[in-house]
Amino acid sequence: LACACSGREPRRGFHLAMANPGTYPQACPNGIHDDDRFREHLYPGIWLEDPPDEFPVVIKKESAQDPMAMKVDLNDGFTMQVMQIDMGPTVTWNKSYGRALHRDIRLFDRIYEVNGVRGDGRDLLQAVNLSSEAKLMVRRPKLVKVRLEREDPRDQLGLIMDTAFPNVLMVDTIPEGSVFDAWNKVHWEKRVQKGDRLVSVDDATGSPDEMLHLIITKATVVLTFAH
Repeated sequence: LACACSGREPRRGFHLAMANPGTYPQACPNGIHDDDRFREHLYPGIWLEDPPDEFPVVIKKESAQDPMAMKVDLNDGFTMQVMQIDMGPTVTWNKSYGRALHRDIRLFDRIYEVNGVRGDGRDLLQAVNLSSEAKLMVRRPKLVKVRLEREDPRDQLGLIMDTAFPNVLMVDTIPEGSVFDAWNKVHWEKRVQKGDRLVSVDDATGSPDEMLHLIITKATVVLTFAH
């Protein structure tokens, strides 16, 4: 995990402290910093019947060096996945503009743009430290369904899960040559990745033990992941 809140040494498998920003690529030259996506947050409007899947967020800090008080993971290389939110400017945003507009930052959301910069999670992480105002584009998790068939349910799927979060099954590793690795190569446009959450197996949701039992005992399963 990368930490947008402190400079402490990382704990293995838990978080990575943010490095000091050095030479940094320029933001996109298309005026993206000033576009209307980030102006509309000043006018909350009314409740939305259809919550947005992607939306702008403006986090204001007292100084560029102040943290956003949020831990993120750079597991897919392109986004920052929110793994923890502490008291600070992110909570302030959520209280001021969040719930009524369904634009509060939540656990497992993915931040894919910071102040006009996209494309590399490390660049996004650095961008947070370059300004007292962080203009973010945030995406809610998208659901991906995977149907897998095995001749014998005892055949290994090759999916290693991270159980660090209570009652949550997250993909940690997909070994090369496994059933899931083969599925990903065929369905590259919606491949399962590290950091994805397993949200259901067939019709079973919620209980990790029940979902794992179905995976182990059934030859054909439909898995739903949130990416």
